[in-house]
Amino acid sequence: MKYWMRIFIPAVMILLILLNGLLLIQRQQLGDLLVQRAEESEKQGIIEEAEHQANAVSRYMKEWYIKGAADRNEIDERLAAWRNAEPEEIRPIMEGYVKNQTFPQRGVDLRLYKYSAKNDGDTQKNFSECYRNDTLRKSLADLYELKSGELQVIPRGFNETMGVIMRELPDCPDYKLVFIQSITPNNTYDGVLNIIQIFGLAASALVVIVLLVSMRSLTKPVSELTQATREYAKGDRSQRLDPIGWDELAELASLFNSMADETRRLELVEEDAGRKQRFLDSFTHELRTPLTNIYGYSELMKRVQLSEEDRLRYLDYIMHESRRLNRLSEELFNLTVLRENTAQMEQVSCAALLDTVRQSLQEKAGRKGVSLVCGNSDCTVYGNAALLESLCTNLAENAVRACGQGDEVRISARAEDGETVLRVADTGMGIAPDQLEHITEPFYRVDKARSRAEGGVGLGLYLCSEIVRIHGAAMSFDSREGEGTTVTVRFRRERAN
Repeated sequence: MKYWMRIFIPAVMILLILLNGLLLIQRQQLGDLLVQRAEESEKQGIIEEAEHQANAVSRYMKEWYIKGAADRNEIDERLAAWRNAEPEEIRPIMEGYVKNQTFPQRGVDLRLYKYSAKNDGDTQKNFSECYRNDTLRKSLADLYELKSGELQVIPRGFNETMGVIMRELPDCPDYKLVFIQSITPNNTYDGVLNIIQIFGLAASALVVIVLLVSMRSLTKPVSELTQATREYAKGDRSQRLDPIGWDELAELASLFNSMADETRRLELVEEDAGRKQRFLDSFTHELRTPLTNIYGYSELMKRVQLSEEDRLRYLDYIMHESRRLNRLSEELFNLTVLRENTAQMEQVSCAALLDTVRQSLQEKAGRKGVSLVCGNSDCTVYGNAALLESLCTNLAENAVRACGQGDEVRISARAEDGETVLRVADTGMGIAPDQLEHITEPFYRVDKARSRAEGGVGLGLYLCSEIVRIHGAAMSFDSREGEGTTVTVRFRRERAN
């Protein structure tokens, strides 16, 4: 299991338990409170509607009675008739009023009673029913105790209640309007529970998302460290982390970078030690061969009676091997000088360099039947004249060695894209792809037999690579077997004229 998941899962479980536990404790109280407020609001609506209907019924009946009256006296007479009317006269008027209303859709019913004093000691009998359209099983005896404007909630059937309230008609207090309205089944509590449940789910989802983002953000440096370590273990030594903040993870990232830097330094030290050991092994091998030949021929000349011809031939062998040793010592001396990095830099004319190379190798190239072509150049390069001369000469000499009768070596130097580019191209035997990556190694020879025959010691291209390094340049090889090789050296020209 991932590290962030081991933190994330317990944290989510604890927070969800606490959150939902709190909701379970509070939702009962919250539900009761909301239900109570909803019921109070609905009751208040019934009271206000009852008052409105009392005013509307009074106005409707008054207008019905005075309709068509000619003068004030007739109006008063008709109003008196309304106040003294019998219930049978009022019923059709109320039916006309109710017909134009939307009471069925709203769950509203009406009753209209008329009060008349009979002085019989039974006040209830003084009420006569003028109109009724409800199915409420409540008689006038049940409603008698109602005080004007006081709401009574009466159950009717399963999960249904009725709000009942009595109002006097404003223009005729003897008429009592009973307003009955169905109260919506109380689903408020269930709705509150559903809302709380939805809120709990939403809050839980939000908690999970916030924790997930937080945990991933907190453990991101660990993931980056893991990935960097994995890539580093695969051999990518360039892996480094960006420490953010001042916490332990940032300190761990800094320690990783320090470890990677130190490991790289040790690897470079080991690589350098390995190169030195390989150089020493190769040098020992190169030194052993001419010394063995010199010793062998000298001993043979001392112990055996030789003819003058054989003696001269053995002396030629000894001189040849001696020249190899001398050239080897010169090359080693040059490498020692290069490692000291004490070369004096100046602006060097490329035309002068090419002319020096031509003079040095013209005779040797002519003996092999190789054409040596040096192009015209008017650019300069910033460097050490002696080292640059050695670089050009070594590259050109190698090109001549790789050529045969009728081949050509072309040397050029020109300014290209802010650089001074030196090229040595030949049409010789070329180099195999698997050998190109080794040709700058010390004592490595592409054609060992030819190199030894011509006195090569295998340090020329290695010496060239060191000269290129000192000048901050770049050297590349392009070669095809049987077609030739092109060596390109690119020098920066920031300090060139």
